[in-house]
Amino acid sequence: MNSYAPLPDSPPAVPRTRPAAHNASNDPEYVAKYRLAIALMKGLGDDDPRNFRNQANVHCAYCEGSYHYTMDKKVDGFIDGIPKEIQVHSSWLFYPFHRWYLYFYERILADLIQDPTFALPFWNWDAPEGMYMPAIFEDDPILNPLYDANRNAKQRVLGTVLDLNYHGTDDNTSDDDTIIRNNLFTMHSQMLSISSTDWCSFFGHPYRSGYQPNPGAGNIE
Repeated sequence: MNSYAPLPDSPPAVPRTRPAAHNASNDPEYVAKYRLAIALMKGLGDDDPRNFRNQANVHCAYCEGSYHYTMDKKVDGFIDGIPKEIQVHSSWLFYPFHRWYLYFYERILADLIQDPTFALPFWNWDAPEGMYMPAIFEDDPILNPLYDANRNAKQRVLGTVLDLNYHGTDDNTSDDDTIIRNNLFTMHSQMLSISSTDWCSFFGHPYRSGYQPNPGAGNIE
């Protein structure tokens, strides 16, 4: 029988400040804590739900068709008994699910290093200097537990401005200033303009029993 570690205690009422990832390398103490926390998480046993891979699987379980539900009656033309996929993307489930997912992920890391003030870094697309691959993820590919050799090689070239609208295969041939302007425009239009006028377009469309997956993603996604 597998023994599972209990959830860490609720964090004390102390401030936890999430640093911008591009600034994190300027704080050696923070970098050391972050690396240690990830190294400890990756070093946990395979049957420990806090393990790095198992944490990834928590996410995959709700976006790769692992869970389904069946309907008790006919709704909106769907016949009962046919399994429907539970999907946390492309609907209003996206935001609350990922907020909670990151919250507990952050708490696990803090608990592993016994520092309740530890907080994850965030990618600051609001600042031009934040539009590059953060150095904390790229230096020392041998000993750095934050390094991932599977990241897109085109996106990790030193000095490359990253395109917020990149979709995995498209190549942006614009100059750096244009990419920066487009990134800032995207942040303003998707995070500010629409969020203040249409909450459904921002958070995503309703996900209700009987709906097919993917009723519509919001701009936050």
